[in-house]
Amino acid sequence: MLPPFQILGRVITGYGIAVTIGLLVCFFFLTRQANRRLDGDGDALLVLLFAGGGAFLGGHLLFGIVSLANYGFQTITSFDGFFRFMNDFFGGSVFYGGLIGGIIAALITVRVMKLPWYPMVDLLTTIIPLFHCFGRIGCFLGGCCYGIPSEIGFTFRHSIVHAANGVNRFPVQLLEAGFNLALFFVLFSLFKNEKLRGKLLFLYLSCYSFARFFLEYLRGDSVRGEWAIGLSTSQIISIALFIIGGLGLIIKINNINSTREAKS
Repeated sequence: MLPPFQILGRVITGYGIAVTIGLLVCFFFLTRQANRRLDGDGDALLVLLFAGGGAFLGGHLLFGIVSLANYGFQTITSFDGFFRFMNDFFGGSVFYGGLIGGIIAALITVRVMKLPWYPMVDLLTTIIPLFHCFGRIGCFLGGCCYGIPSEIGFTFRHSIVHAANGVNRFPVQLLEAGFNLALFFVLFSLFKNEKLRGKLLFLYLSCYSFARFFLEYLRGDSVRGEWAIGLSTSQIISIALFIIGGLGLIIKINNINSTREAKS
């Protein structure tokens, strides 16, 4: 929706603008809450740094796996061919890959630094849907992750994906952005009121994966991969994360109830 433009010789995109704003908002939110509830923001920022590295690697890795599954290996006969191969197959990023990579990196960092699960992991969990909201707005502005053809929607003129242009499409990116924003407020309210302590990550996984499974049916891009019984890569991952989130909540709640019974 927003055509790229140049400032001082650098190409600026709508996606880049939205993500940059999202990073600044999340940084401000994290430092403010960490100073209030964690006696300083140093540990939280360090965990976030490692989580960001894990998200970067995970997102590109899953994009490469999906690309290889869709198009197969290419014959590489030169260094230029190798770099083109790496750019084509690992140049993009998939949210779920970034989410899984970021969570793994964050949990390892928390364990190595011997930090408490609550409130550290709970606080970092609230940031995920907040940043994702800005990311999906960026997708809408850039024309990627576009929706199915629909009478209700928008027509892209400057999408980075040619197939999206000239067709009226359902704004699935904005719908997902709105859902993520609502999920952020729910998680933050629970965090602020100290409800479901130590369980917000599992709650987030359950809620987002459930919504994402059905949002995939409103997606019109074909690069997501299609597997058994017509499910996309993200739908299969959604099922797995929904089970993990649900089991995590059940186990955590049962452990708390067992502890209370033992004390009584």
